[in-house]
Formats: sequence, C-alpha cells, structure tokens
Amino acid sequence: MIGSFGRKNPSYHSDVDISIIKSDKFEENVFFNEIYKIFSQEIKQILWIELRKKYVVYFNENPKLEFNVYNNITDIDKYFLGSEILEFDDCVLLDRRNIIESHLLNIIKNKQREDIDIPNLYLQTINKFIYDFESFSNFHKRSDVYKAYFQYNLALNDCLQLLKLNSRNEDGITRISVRFANDDL
Repeated sequence: MIGSFGRKNPSYHSDVDISIIKSDKFEENVFFNEIYKIFSQEIKQILWIELRKKYVVYFNENPKLEFNVYNNITDIDKYFLGSEILEFDDCVLLDRRNIIESHLLNIIKNKQREDIDIPNLYLQTINKFIYDFESFSNFHKRSDVYKAYFQYNLALNDCLQLLKLNSRNEDGITRISVRFANDDL
C-alpha cells in the first residue's frame, strides 16, 4: 500500500493506492473479475488506465481504489519513495517470500544514506518548470485547452517541488548560484 494509507495518515478524501507486482501467471481479466465480484454491490465503475498501468475502482460512496500493476519489483521504487513511507508495518499486504519487504527496506536504507545534491536538483526542477510552462503557453496560444491544462498542472507541480526543495533549508533561504550556458541571459 502506498500513498496516505501506506503512511497511515489518510484524510477523508484520500484514495487507496495498492501496488501489485505481477508474475507471468497474472491474468488481468481474472483480476478484474475478482475485484468486481468482491465489491459488486458498491462499485460504480472500474477503469483500466493503460498509460498509468492501473485499475481504478470507483465506488458509490467509498474512496476510490487504485491498483498499480507492475512487471518488476523495481517499478515500485519511485512511487514508494514518493509516498515517503519510512515504516511499513501494515504497508505490505501480501509478500509470501519476503522479497518485497527486503527490497523496500533496502530502498529506505539507501534513501536515508543518500546525500542529495540540492543545487543540482533545484536547477533541474527550474529547467523542467521552464519547459512545462513554455509548453503550456504554446498550447494555450493554439487554443488546445486540454494540453494547455495538462502542461499547466505539470508546471504547477514543478513549482510545488521547488517550494519543497526550498523548505529543506533550516533558515528558509536557498543559496544557489545558477549559471546559464549563454552569459547574455
């Protein structure tokens, strides 16, 4: 389980995010049918989101349930780390051979030891923001509302990441020197 339920701090509006690492024997249609059987009275709709490789189960009254389906154990890494789960007593729901638990423990250990190059990460995020905002602007000019809205949200997410990076400093001040390739800028 990842996200707010994995961290054990869900809010009223939180969805339930569950990651599945599938084997060769995994049959998506069987999984889909089993989910439908279990929740048939409460289900409003089940969608397969191909781009994100996930099933999204919408209920009549409960929070939505998202099953992220992965082929490899390493596919879960960024989502697990993004959830900022440091203790996972109830996070791993089923792991018959303790493969997932040992993998996640290793990820947590490496994350705690990892020194993050904040200035470089900050610069990469600034560049990403510039790209996303320029893309938003171009789609807006062409009146492509859907793509403009999508790029706007990506740029907004970049801003939030920059704020998060900024909050890592104890004094609240970021001291980063940025050099551009072209000195005329």
